Amino acid sequence: MKQYTNDYYDRYHAATTEAERSQIKADFEAVFATLTEIQKQEAKATLAKRLDQRIAQLKPIDEAIEKFNNYLNQQSQQPQPIEPISNAA
Repeated sequence: MKQYTNDYYDRYHAATTEAERSQIKADFEAVFATLTEIQKQEAKATLAKRLDQRIAQLKPIDEAIEKFNNYLNQQSQQPQPIEPISNAA
């Protein structure tokens, strides 16, 4: 069950179009509906573990984005220097 669930997860994230993802998801849901309750719990636990790993990978990216946004906010709050206007006539 663990191997099947991991294969689904890998195929889903390797898909390049939404149509592919929809088909992969539909195939998984069709098989999932035939599983015993114990197998369903096993599959859910495996997916939860994979999602936790994915979120952990994205955390540094989220932190970097937040730092960059804070930097941009600080820059926009600082008064901009006024350049003198030259009278070119």
